[in-house]
Amino acid sequence: MKKSLSLILYIVGGIVFAVPWVSALIRTAQLRRWSWLLFLLILSVIALPIYLFWGPTPEKLASVEASEM
Repeated sequence: MKKSLSLILYIVGGIVFAVPWVSALIRTAQLRRWSWLLFLLILSVIALPIYLFWGPTPEKLASVEASEM
């Protein structure tokens, strides 16, 4: 019983982690922020929380592009 519960919780935890990770990868590629994409691919467990709080957004990207002009 304990093994099956452990396996179910492990699978659910993997899904809970994978959904925002894949979403972050797709969004980062759409924004063409390749350094963030590599960071998320290589150091996924560490990088995902950092990305969620301080990662690139369209608003930040627009403000950077506006300041460069």
